[in-house]
Amino acid sequence: MRSLIGFVLLLVGLVACSDVEKHTFIDEAGYRIACERLKEDTTLLHGVYKRFLGDTLLEESHYLNGQKNGITTYYTFEGQVEEQLTYQNDQLNGMFKAYYPDGTLKQQMTYLNDELQDTMISYYSNGHKKELVVFEGGEEKGLFKEYYNNGILAVEGVYDGEEIEVDTLKKYDSLGMHIQTMFCSKVVVGEVVFSKCESLWKQDTL
Repeated sequence: MRSLIGFVLLLVGLVACSDVEKHTFIDEAGYRIACERLKEDTTLLHGVYKRFLGDTLLEESHYLNGQKNGITTYYTFEGQVEEQLTYQNDQLNGMFKAYYPDGTLKQQMTYLNDELQDTMISYYSNGHKKELVVFEGGEEKGLFKEYYNNGILAVEGVYDGEEIEVDTLKKYDSLGMHIQTMFCSKVVVGEVVFSKCESLWKQDTL
């Protein structure tokens, strides 16, 4: 029974492979491309796509009928993973991750139909959180937090648009001591949108 299953899987693989043909060429920018295309329409990428500079792999993507599907990985010239993006039908859908040259996570966020969604988190190179922002429909909408490079919370508030602060905004010193509370409002003047913040409380300084 196992041998029959193995034969069926092998047969399926052979049929799938017979539908594509491998291509290798140098593109206009001087990169070496190794990819798979549909035999019935060689204009459509179908399978693995790799982009090299010399022998150095810079990109690996996966295509289905001419559209990106799955994880696309970009590499540095040193071979380190730089970014990983998730595609579905040529649109960003799923997790995005970016890394520092030493492999430490730099940023992670989630896309839905090419728009940022849910929580984006950025990190310092030492691994501590740098920023946290909630997105909705591709816009900054909701909670945001900023941190010192020692991991201590520096600012927390609410966004209603691209860095437009609204409601209560709190600031802290590098030791975590609450030093100021502000209230922010969204102001629209013609086509210009900005936030106006007024201090409600501020720690006395000697």
